[in-house]
Amino acid sequence: MLGYLAERIKEADVAVLAGTLMALSILVAVAGNRLKLPGGVELKGSADELLHKTGRKLGNDVSLTVLQKKLIQADLNMQPEYFAGLRFALPVIGLAIFIAPALSGWIDFYWGVLSALLLYLAPGIWLNKMVRARIGSIKKDIPDFCMLLGNALKGADLIMALEVVARTMPGGLSKEINRVLTDMATGDNRAAALNKMSLRCGIPELTGLVNKIQQAMRYGSPLEPVVKHHAEKILARRKQEAQKIAGELTIKLLIPIIVFILLPLFAMIGFPILWNMLTAFGS
Repeated sequence: MLGYLAERIKEADVAVLAGTLMALSILVAVAGNRLKLPGGVELKGSADELLHKTGRKLGNDVSLTVLQKKLIQADLNMQPEYFAGLRFALPVIGLAIFIAPALSGWIDFYWGVLSALLLYLAPGIWLNKMVRARIGSIKKDIPDFCMLLGNALKGADLIMALEVVARTMPGGLSKEINRVLTDMATGDNRAAALNKMSLRCGIPELTGLVNKIQQAMRYGSPLEPVVKHHAEKILARRKQEAQKIAGELTIKLLIPIIVFILLPLFAMIGFPILWNMLTAFGS
């Protein structure tokens, strides 16, 4: 094995290897000190400016707007241009790494193309996973949040009730409540702070709750019954959705039951009868 590797190294084009190493050195030199990858990995350099420019040039307004919404929903402090540039930079880095082994004959070049494709798709898949996890966690806690907020509103105003709920509830929704309290403390009124939370999360159930709270505050209605009624509506709707899914599951299971249970059962029961009849009439 070592002899084979030594022969391959001798056969490798020195100019190709030198050029690849020089390209990677230039990439690291340009990268500077602020390239932040998902997961907290950092590379040296001023690559954030390069990634911003790349994202602005290669991305359109629609895609950057959608990407910005996803980054907000995933609670990532990152500009959409930066993330878009990162999606284009990772495949280039992957191809650069595979150039020398491919040209020297160690591996096929299509592995580099495959790695570039995976590196291009990986940031989007990772971001969508982060969004689904956070939105799902917040959506699951909304009924409990409504009940706790309704109980906390007895004898207290909205700000004090939100503080009590934020200390009681864990998870992403508690973090959003703390952001609302911070926005109120820094000068935003209650309606503006709640609207920011609904826009960050993008969950219809939370947006409906915010609208009802604003409507109750506008007309001077008590907030406690409004919040609890909203929680009851959410729970009733989810119960209906669960029943609907259960009903559809019964229909979906009908074909596998017929194919894998009933037909083999009929074949097992009917084959001896049919065999005896054929044997009797044949003789």
